[in-house]
Amino acid sequence: NDLAHGLGVSQDHPDVEAARQKILAACKTNKIACHITATTADDIVRRVNEGWQMIRTTGAAVNAARPRLKDPKVAPPPADPFATPR
Repeated sequence: NDLAHGLGVSQDHPDVEAARQKILAACKTNKIACHITATTADDIVRRVNEGWQMIRTTGAAVNAARPRLKDPKVAPPPADPFATPR
């Protein structure tokens, strides 16, 4: 990913997660919504609980994560990928 590349390390290097947490802390301090990509239900639940406010993911991952979130009713249902935008 871009963050790992910018740091000059592999995506699974501990410095990448440390940088993500530093970014999240700065966003929280400055009341700025923070974005991250999460591709599994486990990742989504973890990132929501950490305070990430925008999560790029898939409908399948959201559906799998929804029952494990604190209040799944606040999350909108996943968009129909076959619906035509208006």
